Amino acid sequence: MIVALALATAPAAMASHNQAMTLQDDQQLIYSTPEHTAEVLQGLKAMGVDRVRVSVVWSLLAPQPTSSQKPKFNATDPAAYPGGAWARYDRLDYQAHQDGLQVYFQPVAPAPNWATTRLPVPQGYRYANNPNPTEYGQFVQAVATRYDGRYSTTDVTGTPVTLPAVRYWGIWNEPNIGGWLTPQWTRVHGVFVSTAAKIYRGMVRAAWQALVRTGHRHDTIMIGETAAYGAGHPGYGASTDPLIFLRALYCVNARYKPLTGAAATSIGCPASGRRSAFTRANPALFDAGAWAHHPYDFAKPPSAKRSDPNSATLSGMSKIETALDRAQGVYGHHAKWPIDITEWGVQSRGPDPFIQFSQTQQAEYLNQGEYMAWTNPRVPTFAQFLLVDAAPNPAYKQGSKRYWATFQSGLLFYPSEAPKPAYNAFELPLWLPNARHGSHVFVWGQIRPTDAPRVASLQFAPRGSSVWTTVAQIRPASSEGFFTTHVALPGPGGLRLDWTAPGGQPFYSRTAQVT
Repeated sequence: MIVALALATAPAAMASHNQAMTLQDDQQLIYSTPEHTAEVLQGLKAMGVDRVRVSVVWSLLAPQPTSSQKPKFNATDPAAYPGGAWARYDRLDYQAHQDGLQVYFQPVAPAPNWATTRLPVPQGYRYANNPNPTEYGQFVQAVATRYDGRYSTTDVTGTPVTLPAVRYWGIWNEPNIGGWLTPQWTRVHGVFVSTAAKIYRGMVRAAWQALVRTGHRHDTIMIGETAAYGAGHPGYGASTDPLIFLRALYCVNARYKPLTGAAATSIGCPASGRRSAFTRANPALFDAGAWAHHPYDFAKPPSAKRSDPNSATLSGMSKIETALDRAQGVYGHHAKWPIDITEWGVQSRGPDPFIQFSQTQQAEYLNQGEYMAWTNPRVPTFAQFLLVDAAPNPAYKQGSKRYWATFQSGLLFYPSEAPKPAYNAFELPLWLPNARHGSHVFVWGQIRPTDAPRVASLQFAPRGSSVWTTVAQIRPASSEGFFTTHVALPGPGGLRLDWTAPGGQPFYSRTAQVT
């Protein structure tokens, strides 16, 4: 007989760990109609998403982006940009705030050609080849000015409106990846050096100054935005492992000693290795307050560990934490920044036949990954990349691997927008770290939706049975809907959450298998 247990709440030691959820899907939010964007934002709020991450695409806003010559305009003044260029971002900012969603803007590539360096040979990376830090800083200043909470414009009806302030900022995207920033490496006197870290350091400096200048000093400003692993070898566009990139950014070697001499000057660091000179020149590296990271592993479950010591997938988040602490500690800074996970997801097979994980595995790994992040006190934010699977690439042969080389990490299928198993797993996460039956089985979960009381039943069905019995009533104490509890499970079977939507429709989490 299964005995119903008492109210399930978060343990006192973890009760304050209200990890926020960020979701990004630019196709749904900025490359869509105003009506669809508004519908998606309302849906995300109802699902329990806290924040939307949005690419503020430089070339979408800049005048004459395909020209090699910069047009004459004041790039720091949002009013100097082409008429209507800001409309999609204005609508999103205003609607998101109306719906109670936080907005996280990330000024990113593609950059206008006039802000990049022409390539000596066609390499396919022109839009992100050596972006000019000064030009980038001016662009960030224009964005930050427009979304400082005081900027007035008019809506489509001509009615004056003051745009809500944006309080979350990311500086560029995955600067350690060749597709987002080149050159990654340059050969200097026969030795490859991390040019991308040098370029990014200048971009961070310029963006930080722009954000401070426009009143965003106390916002959440994230640097890094690093990808989890690189190519494993140097080269013009060969991506860089995040720890190698981080050390070069902070001008320290593998032993966390300041670089000196040619090793320093080749990537823009003080030749003397003087700590004071470096900190004065790069305040954002110590004062921004948060490092953003994207700990994907596209081939392995979240708990799998990579052998590369300089990579950092979800199971290796501590490596990023240690590297950042040691690099900042070299300069006398010991703040122990939060590490925000600002992009993450799990891809699933179907219709893409080349992805390793099934739809059931995607749902399971989403829950496992969020649990892993939740247990880390230095991770205040988790992320879901894509609401809807990306469309295949029509530039390649239908059914080919390149045709399917887009992200299939959504919660909904493309183009039908029918829910995948991952959808319910996202709304009602459930994870058993040790999924063996017994009298005191630990259960972690979340009731994410916010449009109904956060009350659910934890139900068990013995193996081979379709009869579900309630083993606990869940009323999370956490404002984000997280809970932990212990339940008695007499044998193998399945465990699920049963939650009722406002209209009376029952929703179920994925079924966690108990051995």
